[in-house]
Amino acid sequence: MLENYQGTVLPASRRKIKKVYNVSITQAGRYFECREYDTARVLFTNTRTDYTKSLSAENRRESSIARTRQNVRGIVRANIDQDTNRKPLFLTLTFSENITDNRTANKFFKEFTRRFERGEGYRLSYISILEYQKRGSVHYHCLLFDTPFIPISTWKEYWIYGSIDIRLVDNNPDWYLLKYITKESFDNRLYGEKSYFCSRDVKRPEKTYHLDNMPLPAKLDLVQQSQVQDIKISNYIKYD
Repeated sequence: MLENYQGTVLPASRRKIKKVYNVSITQAGRYFECREYDTARVLFTNTRTDYTKSLSAENRRESSIARTRQNVRGIVRANIDQDTNRKPLFLTLTFSENITDNRTANKFFKEFTRRFERGEGYRLSYISILEYQKRGSVHYHCLLFDTPFIPISTWKEYWIYGSIDIRLVDNNPDWYLLKYITKESFDNRLYGEKSYFCSRDVKRPEKTYHLDNMPLPAKLDLVQQSQVQDIKISNYIKYD
């Protein structure tokens, strides 16, 4: 059986087989992405490193942007539609000074979240995108999950480094962040750096791999019968 090869190290490349599969299912909250393959595929422990090294600089950048968009979309979907009546909040933080170093800016951002949490008595649950303005300064676009809508004057007491804007998100919350992660908006100063970060308590998408003869529609029937309510199948992709 192909499953017996899991954990095997291939001598030529020293790559370790992590999983052999023909179906992958990713769950992000109430969203499911299902991929079915006609032939078995092999997932290695260091596939991304080997694959990335084989790409040109331009293709590496495009691959990085696509991966970032996928990760951000998954995180947002995993944290919305939870058992709460609170809709996400979209927060934009701008510096008055021209802060061009992202490490310095991130330090101020962490001070802001700590100040907020001490003052309000609860942790902020968020995902934040770092972007450079035309003047060169860092600023942030954040989605806040399960956070009460407090007056803007209160937010200004915690973000003391510049201006702040906050609004309620009604529809398509992932779009609020994804529009800042495009090939056109990519800044070379972010190459090799993480353009987004999250609070520790945010939920992550769960991906499972399967190797069997059960057709994917039957798997989707099982998914629909699970404990998750109002399931949304975001993708059903079949590969030949």
